[in-house]
Amino acid sequence: MEKYSPNLRLILLANSTANIIAPIRSRTLLVRVAAPTDNDICKVLKKVGNAENWPEAEGLNRRIAKESGRNLRRALLMFEAVHAQKYVCIMAVMLRVVDTMGRSEKVTDKTPIPPPDWEALIAQVADEIMEEHTPARILQVRAKLYDLLSHCIPATTVLKVNIAGTGSFDAPSRLIYFRPWLSSWYRKLMTPLREMSSNGLHSMNTGSRWVV
Repeated sequence: MEKYSPNLRLILLANSTANIIAPIRSRTLLVRVAAPTDNDICKVLKKVGNAENWPEAEGLNRRIAKESGRNLRRALLMFEAVHAQKYVCIMAVMLRVVDTMGRSEKVTDKTPIPPPDWEALIAQVADEIMEEHTPARILQVRAKLYDLLSHCIPATTVLKVNIAGTGSFDAPSRLIYFRPWLSSWYRKLMTPLREMSSNGLHSMNTGSRWVV
């Protein structure tokens, strides 16, 4: 970093300083930047929607801002997914499922927000673990976990989503969406689940591999 410091500047982004090693800390200036507010995210979504000529739905934008957890990147991905799902699949047109090509459904304030693909895969992994307790199922789940890791989904994120459904321990609404069988037992299960997840998180950080 010292060799090329006159010619370039590195900007490193992190949600926590716990895993930043001492040599990096001593050579960088730590600047804390607050997450964007819901209003800021709504303004960005409106600007992107106008650039893409998408119909404006203020209520939808506010729902996306709330469910994104003040994460602008996540909000943009959810915003794109909502507008991408409205278009008729070309394959369906080829199979004559629909009569007109290019027909689309109007996006409104009540349009459902699809979860990211990686969240849906994590929920599927949790369901498969509960359905069958066999070595074959362990190998199947292990392959999907490695697939998540290969797509840059941290193991800590996988663990948190499995516990709470959104990457946050305080969001039971999406938990009910992913795994309805946990909804009625949420309060009773969260204490032991948090304890086990903490032990798993500690093993991840102290071990050489996240998935064994």
